Amino acid sequence: MESQLPVKFALLIVALALAGTEERPLWPQMASQSSGPVAASNPVATPPRPEQIMAAIAKARGQVQEHPSDAAAWAKLGKSLQLGGNPLEAGEAYDKAVSLDPRLAEAWSGKGELAAQQEKWWLAAADYSKVVTDAPHNDSAHFLLGQMLLQVGDFSRADQEFKTVLNRSPHLCCFCAGPDKKTDCGSAALFAYAGLGQVLMQKGDLAGAEKMFREALARNSSYPQALIGEGQILLRKNQPAKAAKDFEAVLRLQPDSLPATNGLATALRQSGKTHRAENEFNKARELFRLQQSRLQAEEKNNRGLELWHHGDLSAAAQTFRRALDDAPDYAMAHNNLGSVLYLMGDAEGASREFSAAVADRPGYALAYDNWGIVLLGQGDVEGAIKRFTAAIAAAPGDANAHLNLALALEREGKDKRAESQLRLAVELAPQMAKPHVELGLLLASREGTLSPEARQQIGQGLQLDPGLKKILPPKISAEFN
Repeated sequence: MESQLPVKFALLIVALALAGTEERPLWPQMASQSSGPVAASNPVATPPRPEQIMAAIAKARGQVQEHPSDAAAWAKLGKSLQLGGNPLEAGEAYDKAVSLDPRLAEAWSGKGELAAQQEKWWLAAADYSKVVTDAPHNDSAHFLLGQMLLQVGDFSRADQEFKTVLNRSPHLCCFCAGPDKKTDCGSAALFAYAGLGQVLMQKGDLAGAEKMFREALARNSSYPQALIGEGQILLRKNQPAKAAKDFEAVLRLQPDSLPATNGLATALRQSGKTHRAENEFNKARELFRLQQSRLQAEEKNNRGLELWHHGDLSAAAQTFRRALDDAPDYAMAHNNLGSVLYLMGDAEGASREFSAAVADRPGYALAYDNWGIVLLGQGDVEGAIKRFTAAIAAAPGDANAHLNLALALEREGKDKRAESQLRLAVELAPQMAKPHVELGLLLASREGTLSPEARQQIGQGLQLDPGLKKILPPKISAEFN
């Protein structure tokens, strides 16, 4: 069987999206910080296993194929693809759902969640607004809309949404990443009260804000945002000792919290502890510098992507390197630099950058996949298999990773495993041409003839992308003239 190196780079690798548009569960690190968790109406003790995700995608795909005009089926497919780490196709499925039913709350909620994961707060707010308009009793959507409005500074509307939740469904279940980085389930009231506290602080109602923060702390005495809010109010009330305790409690959970560090420094200075205060102010200055450096790095990363789009690879590489000068642990810039270096013929340099990307961001599926492509091109099949497997573990719904793993397995003569991966890729992304062609070629090679299924798969792939005919052996290519 004749095949080519995986062609994910032909797509300019999904990382061509600007900073802030990468795949979840791993969010880009922007200067803005989420003011609360993702909400859900039902608690989930543990995340679904990869095999459960794959089964959900297969079931949803089957429902869409049986009922292509069923908006709810498309929304379910979007959700399963999103869980599988494939936000691009998830977004397309949600878009299809709302085109079929513009009032389908599940689809708009899914779109809102994707936008929030990408820190597109205005877009997420617009999506959740559609949910509450068409499904006014969806209290999860009211809660999430309040969170998004808080992010964009629309405090009056955020106030209304949080009050709606508190009045109607204070025990709504929410999810947040706790201090131990495990999924914790808590009452929406906790986050709504903290959000209302921030709203009232912006309005200058310190007494009202303090009451809201204390309501939040009554539900979780370690909730950082409520502690910071209460600490800031205590500073204004000239109670630095009490404020310092709040800020110190936050720093035990979040040592790099800039507002807590700055607040503690201010509290110490008000208490006359000038030496400790100066140390904390120095830490705050360094945290601020790092934050600004990250913002500058993100701007340079975006500029590098623009240069890449325009074909100026050398300038793009230089710009990505400048981004890394600002933020050496910026995984996205490492990944983008590695991609450009690979396109420029520097495979060794590309491998170093992809290695750095996954070191900075464990579970970075895209970088693992790209790294595997480079290793496969260098003939390191075992190394490539290891990286593609890691990519699939992080994003089991990524059809590209399954395709690439299949091609690597074929190199080792593991045709059965390769066939399994190709069938998964076809199932995950039936509109993706290459898995169809590669599956057909594998079947033809094994059977020594162009069987009906092999012919059907190759033909379907060529319908989707006629340019793939160039990878067919001459004898098989002649069959598709």
